[in-house]
Formats: sequence, structure tokens, C-alpha cells
Amino acid sequence: MTTEHRKAPRRDVEGIDRVGPWGDVKYHHRLVCGHIEVRVRATRAPSLACVGCLKASVKAVELAAFTDRPPVIYDFDENLTRQEVEIAKIKANIAKTLKVSGDAVDVIAVDEAGHLRVQSAVVFLSADDIRRLTQQG
Repeated sequence: MTTEHRKAPRRDVEGIDRVGPWGDVKYHHRLVCGHIEVRVRATRAPSLACVGCLKASVKAVELAAFTDRPPVIYDFDENLTRQEVEIAKIKANIAKTLKVSGDAVDVIAVDEAGHLRVQSAVVFLSADDIRRLTQQG
């Protein structure tokens, strides 16, 4: 037993799963905390030391140190986000109108003084799409 196991809190065993091919079997002990302890033999003990809980408590202490820092403020332009949504809608409408995949449509937009303006669109058509569109016309 390692020193890590000695410090770990004990948790009740919910179940044991036998995993692996013959000759290389490992026993996965499911604990009430949700962690799994892997052993080479199944235990009959009602509880086991949970290294997962020990590691989680160490990480919780480390993460608590970060909470004292000021939050990161992301600077993004809400107007630009709205314009990108509008361009995505244009792309979807073109795809729907031509009955092609959305991946086949590429909308080119340029930035003019902080505003996106649609410059053009490129539609990639498969041979089946061309045949379908020319037979309708």
C-alpha cells in the first residue's frame, strides 16, 4: 500500500467489475463517491481508500488559490457578433434555396469601418446538384 493510499479517505464499495482478457484481469471497485479503484484482486472489505477523493481535495485547494484573483474580462464587440449571426442566416438561406448542404456555401464578408458587409458568396455544387438544378429550369 502506498503512502497515497494511507492518506486517502475510506469510501464504501458499491460494486466490483471484472475487466480485461483472461490472464490480464483487473478488478474495478466502484465506490460510493463515484471514483473507481483498480486492483489486481477483488476485495472483500466493505470500504477502500479512495485516491481519487484525495487528488480531488488537493486540486480543490489549488483551485481555491485562483479564486482570489480578479476575473478575466473578455472584450468582444456585441455588434460584430450580431452581424456574424446575420451572415450565418444568409448562408443558411442560400443553402436552403438551392437545396444544398450548408458546407457547400461560403459567404465572403468584408469589414468596413467596424461593420461587416456581404461582398459575395460562393456555392460549390456537386455533379448531382448541377444535374438537379439544370433539369428544373
